[in-house]
Amino acid sequence: MPKNIIALALRVRNFLSADPKRSYRHAAAEFGITKARISQLLNILKALPTEFITCMSKCHEREKLKKFSGKKMLKMANAHKGEILTTAIL
Repeated sequence: MPKNIIALALRVRNFLSADPKRSYRHAAAEFGITKARISQLLNILKALPTEFITCMSKCHEREKLKKFSGKKMLKMANAHKGEILTTAIL
């Protein structure tokens, strides 16, 4: 089963916000990923629409999770035009 990137990003954000003393280094150690990946996950959450994040956080559909991989989410988060973002989501 492909990873649910949004669910992971939300877990990371919740972990960091639970204790203001926690840093990306702490989160990286907790989740077994790099500090760069922590930054990418948080950027995804900041950039994508709330409705999309809510929908994807609860998703268990293999094909949808495969379609919205980490790479795809980063491309979407870095899209500067609404048209590009809409096309990427569809």
